[in-house]
Amino acid sequence: MKYCGALDLSGGEALLALVDENGQTVLETGRICKKREASALAEWVLAELDAMKLRPCDVTRWTCGSGPGSFTGLRIAAALISGWAFRRPELSTRCVPSAYAVASGLQLPEGATVDVWFDGRNKELLCFPLKATADGLRPEGEGEVCNNQEARARFSGEFRGCALARDVEAVRDLLGEEAAAKLIAVPHLSAAALANAPESIYPYDNNLKKLVYIRPAVFTKEA
Repeated sequence: MKYCGALDLSGGEALLALVDENGQTVLETGRICKKREASALAEWVLAELDAMKLRPCDVTRWTCGSGPGSFTGLRIAAALISGWAFRRPELSTRCVPSAYAVASGLQLPEGATVDVWFDGRNKELLCFPLKATADGLRPEGEGEVCNNQEARARFSGEFRGCALARDVEAVRDLLGEEAAAKLIAVPHLSAAALANAPESIYPYDNNLKKLVYIRPAVFTKEA
């Protein structure tokens, strides 16, 4: 049997999942992975496979959580999967937004949009909008870095929003309790949801460069 794997390092925790050919989750696990701990990421994944009596060649499809998230974490996960896929034409890879996994459990009517919020740090929030379609949740535009005023504008009117529980605190700190209370708090990000993301929206295109960093690019202004 062949398996689909998913790896996400968009936050301070490395998340790993395997699903079988029927889409059933056979493994979902995680470990704290900060700073130098990321150097053991490959060793950890291989140990988890070995514990299930699986070899790396048994995983023929890999999904990389593409954020929004840490620049370093996203690059490490994408580079690791790219290394496994090097000169292996039988192995397919793709990126799926980590935001998709945060919102995948929500029951949304077709056509509805939902804002997935992340702590952008430096008194900023990052909003990643998704739209419910017949095939599943697809990105609705690109992630947007919002300051206090911009975030308050998005929270007004008819609002649908969610965030990982850890990021709800960032919304509360920046916008207050009333705004935070509008969010659906998601306990954790599911790597299995990434692995099962619909191919009609997120095809295996072997492009692991579509990463959404938590920090926007900074360009110096010409004199």
